[in-house]
Amino acid sequence: MKTQRASNENDRVRIEEWLDSQVFEEIAHRFHLCGIGMGRKETGGRTTDFLSIRFYVDKKADSHARAIGDEIPRYIESRSPSGSVTLPTDVIELPPAEPQADPRGVLRPVPGGANIGAGGASGTLGGTVIDETDRTTVMLSVEHLFGSIPGTPIIQPSLRHGGTSSHRIGAVKRAVSMAASGGTVDAAIGAPDSPNLVSDEVLDIVPRVNFVGRATEQMRVQKFGQATRFTRGVIVDTRLTRSYRDGVMRDAILISGEEDWSSDGDSGAFVLTDGDSPVLVGLHFAGGYGWGYACKAENVFPALRILTVCLQGTSNMISGVLRFNDGLGEGPFASALQANAELLGRSRQRLARIKRQGRSAEPAQSVVAQRVRWMEHLLADSEARSRCLRALSPLAAGAPDPIAVLTRPIGAEGLHHLRRLAAADPLAGEFLGSLDSWTPEHSLGSILGLEDELRFGRRGRPAQGEAGASESAPALSR
Repeated sequence: MKTQRASNENDRVRIEEWLDSQVFEEIAHRFHLCGIGMGRKETGGRTTDFLSIRFYVDKKADSHARAIGDEIPRYIESRSPSGSVTLPTDVIELPPAEPQADPRGVLRPVPGGANIGAGGASGTLGGTVIDETDRTTVMLSVEHLFGSIPGTPIIQPSLRHGGTSSHRIGAVKRAVSMAASGGTVDAAIGAPDSPNLVSDEVLDIVPRVNFVGRATEQMRVQKFGQATRFTRGVIVDTRLTRSYRDGVMRDAILISGEEDWSSDGDSGAFVLTDGDSPVLVGLHFAGGYGWGYACKAENVFPALRILTVCLQGTSNMISGVLRFNDGLGEGPFASALQANAELLGRSRQRLARIKRQGRSAEPAQSVVAQRVRWMEHLLADSEARSRCLRALSPLAAGAPDPIAVLTRPIGAEGLHHLRRLAAADPLAGEFLGSLDSWTPEHSLGSILGLEDELRFGRRGRPAQGEAGASESAPALSR
């Protein structure tokens, strides 16, 4: 069987296959490692364009460690039905990872990046998201800050920073711990006592987080934590598995900070892409010695059954469907849908590969299967809303802007159109459910479940086109 060097475009798939097939505890013992992952190979202090299997050690030149473990090979041979390829390896020194649960002072409404506490713990509020199960606004942070007991009071600031029971802003709603998720997720959500107590802003970064994205190697990122405040870094590994506390973290993001990326108290901070339109790619949960560790957003969101609030994307979708602009081919909504569809495709392919590998890949299989189910639901939900809007496109004449279409009463004719669509289109029918409880006085936004997007658009900054929206606007008509 011929063995050849893998091309760079195939390396990612082959490395993922190899990582999925490994039992971390066994390979860590064999090579005396603290972690394994995937990232660009470093040579002579420079980062190359080639992906490699990363072997992480506590000390790179530890002669005692090398003596009690096997030597790390320069290349790993990966076999498949089509032949074998050699994959480069890289040895990286990585100090221990520590959880970092710790701007301070009373803030109302509370923005992402602020100090927050639950019980005796103190850390950072990542930001606000939507609970998919009941469409309510919730606060997102880490489980080792909020804990896993529903109803635990959340205060701002934390006890450590002068908070008392009178500073309560909400309570823990649900959580997913490292142990419960197999090492992939450390996250929790809390329900605010009032939506007005929290803000969708992430301090010094973005007024609202609209989209979840996929982390990639050498992606430049930023965060705001209550301890180190605003910092920037670069993602160097997107498939990290390493020892952590009393267990193992898996499928994590490793970040190298340009300065000190994080410190005690930054756990819970959102990790966002560094650019004009920041995208959420991770949730910071640990760090140390200039390194940062984050759970992938694409793992956190399906595990907790949460969504981002996306008024701008919703507005673009409505504009395209109802022909307020050039259509759905451009804008953040179209880009996000395309990215989500591509992620779903890659996740399905990886799930199929993992299933072929058998028992050794079972931990990865459950994570990817959960991600596939979440993405399928999300894309079906978006497509169903688009079909409902298209059915009403003849009735949109005279609407001054997309938001007005959502906020004014749908009218008897609009309700009739939706009932006909529900009867003829199974996807739209399943999304709409029974329309018996809706009346002509209800708005299209309430029927399509977009009240949160509209409410978020009116909190803090005006939504695009808000000036044209009116409670007394006429019903949709021809």
